[in-house]
Amino acid sequence: MRLIILLILMVFNPAIYATSIASSSLTDNQSLESRILAYALQYRVYLPNGYDESKRYPVIYFTDGQWFLSADDVVSVLDTQVESSQIMPVIAVFVDSLNPDKPKQNRRNKQFMCNRDYLQFFVNELVPEVSGKYSASLDRRQRIIEGLSFGGLNAAGFGVMASDVFGGIAMLSHASNQHLKLVSDIYETSKEVELAVFLSGGKCNDNLRAIRKFHKVLKRKGHEINYHEVPFGHNWKNWQPLLDDVLQTFFKLPE
Repeated sequence: MRLIILLILMVFNPAIYATSIASSSLTDNQSLESRILAYALQYRVYLPNGYDESKRYPVIYFTDGQWFLSADDVVSVLDTQVESSQIMPVIAVFVDSLNPDKPKQNRRNKQFMCNRDYLQFFVNELVPEVSGKYSASLDRRQRIIEGLSFGGLNAAGFGVMASDVFGGIAMLSHASNQHLKLVSDIYETSKEVELAVFLSGGKCNDNLRAIRKFHKVLKRKGHEINYHEVPFGHNWKNWQPLLDDVLQTFFKLPE
């Protein structure tokens, strides 16, 4: 019966049909030859349902993008959050840390250690490419970097070294204790622009003590923080349930 009604409505109002089948999209891998890093990287782009090139959309960049897409049903979460009007429509960029020519080679350990060249790749190559190809917001407050474990450490590095480009950083169980102490010390004396921050740690076999210290540093600096402690370890049981919280931290629509 519902199908019959829909068919009738389609005849008299074709726009209803277009709306009913509209959906988000995820591009295939796109390659970017980095002059700064002297090698090629891959990335994929999520475009929300109803994407309109005449509008500007906030953007969230995921490091370890291949993991977020394979281990964490992130596209479904994005779709659900957008379609239920819990967040505004966003563009998501999933940056692959694997060598496209040798997929078994993961470059993350070198890229994410507060690597200035990797940061400059984002600032001077990837962000301009995405902004040129897609209707991405040019407002730093609507440009977010998210990472987990060492990727969370990378996000912290972006926050202190490129706060004029990334107005928001999301750090899920950023590692390790040694690196967290170093980053905390840097933030103590840094002069970054005010940041919106999502920060989380697990209560079981995670870097919680160092994460709590870093949380206190961020609070003293006056950054806007959404902080979570969860009863899991350094794994996807910890990270996956937090994705909707991350999205709502930066992109929540007014109620």
